[in-house]
Amino acid sequence: MKEMTGRERLLTAMAHEEPDRVPISPRYHAWMTAAHGPVSLQRQRDEILPDLDFMHVVDDGTPNYMESYPEAYDLPEVRVEQRRYTEADCEFVDRVFHTPAGDLSDLTRLPPSGREYGVSPTPVKQEHLVKQLGDIERLAYLLPEINRDFSGYRKAEQIIGERGLAMVCVRSSLDHQAGFARDMQDIMVDFYTDRAFFDELLGFFHRRSMAILEQALEAGVKTIFGSWYFAVPFRRVVSGDLPGGLRAVDSRACGVDPLVRRLL
Repeated sequence: MKEMTGRERLLTAMAHEEPDRVPISPRYHAWMTAAHGPVSLQRQRDEILPDLDFMHVVDDGTPNYMESYPEAYDLPEVRVEQRRYTEADCEFVDRVFHTPAGDLSDLTRLPPSGREYGVSPTPVKQEHLVKQLGDIERLAYLLPEINRDFSGYRKAEQIIGERGLAMVCVRSSLDHQAGFARDMQDIMVDFYTDRAFFDELLGFFHRRSMAILEQALEAGVKTIFGSWYFAVPFRRVVSGDLPGGLRAVDSRACGVDPLVRRLL
């Protein structure tokens, strides 16, 4: 078998066919940050990871206020009250969103990076935005306009070349969305005790995911990375729903859950 490029090797493995060798594409970003700090993709490719078959994930570019806590919010119809304070060694962000449909509030603990918290610690929600069915209507006011500029993806694709794949991450309805707006344990209980609430919440964020996906595809994005956890409902819909004669290929065997758009 002739030697494959990184791109050919990854696409072959994702199609459940045999490549020339096992692709080398670990999830290395936390290690990279700890070992080297901020490093350009060009340097990663040329110096630090010369043998890697790149699966480089680029954010979809749409602000997500379920998981981010900026100083200013692009929400023209909403008045935001945000207070930051420190307690012990953690920062806390206390927010109230005054929307035309009513108020939403949450409280988040942000552990510092390093020590027992790791390089990239996960924010800990002390209070979630969604507490009842009526809160979902208010959530609509917390969704900024969907990004249409995918120049960052195209730049990454150019740098990686045949060494691998550049991918745009489109979150599933749970990942960083419903699972950040409402406690995951509550969502699991909702499935059994209040199915209408569960369906409304997941449907709300699923429609958002589909709109982001549609915009990415219309912008010419060739590879979509479906976030690797909570992605089954997302995959089942998207895999049969790509426009323009395109096919989605996913592979759990690669340790991630990519949806690769290719011409038939």
